[in-house]
Amino acid sequence: MKIADIPNGMRPREKALREGIPALSDRELLALFLRTGTRGKSVLEVADELLSSFGSLSSLLSADARTLSRVKGVSSAKALALASAVELVARSHRLPAFPTDPRAVAARYQTKSHVLEAECLILATFSRRGDLRSERTIYTGDATGMAASANEIIRYALIDGASSFLLAHNHPSGVAFPSEEDVRWTLALEEEAARLGLRLRDHIILAGDDVFSFAAHKILKG
Repeated sequence: MKIADIPNGMRPREKALREGIPALSDRELLALFLRTGTRGKSVLEVADELLSSFGSLSSLLSADARTLSRVKGVSSAKALALASAVELVARSHRLPAFPTDPRAVAARYQTKSHVLEAECLILATFSRRGDLRSERTIYTGDATGMAASANEIIRYALIDGASSFLLAHNHPSGVAFPSEEDVRWTLALEEEAARLGLRLRDHIILAGDDVFSFAAHKILKG
């Protein structure tokens, strides 16, 4: 059946305009994207063949352009366009690479913490591949100090399914140097995290433009 033979109200384009894109089925979405069929086959039939060939929408969208173009009715141009659209969506959901240099990490967080009169703790968690999973600020201090919970930090990392994590906190005093309590607390946290299969990448202290990295100063055991 040709698109021209389908009643106006049932055509993918008209249906999308009337009811919105989410109202379209998988085959209708594909047909709308492909725009045209091929000789002897409507665009909806080409969409059906694509879904049938790959077995599921997720498998179809995981295929590269060369594989897509093997389906009759899908030209190289259409295959490239579809693969490009999938890659664009993937990139839009991909978080930017997390910096590894302590000063670059500090620059990422300084605007969040340096103006605060109280100490705050920022936790970043990472996957096994090193991709950023999440960032969250945990306010547990007052103007005189911070009493963050190691259990809470580890719980968040486990919830995120993280393999490693990084900490950053500010010193409103303006001195980016760890206190004895900072060192004891960090080493205890590192040990407890390691027991549960988590690695503490670094603990960074921010104080204005000054930065102190536990990893760079080789305080961390890992």
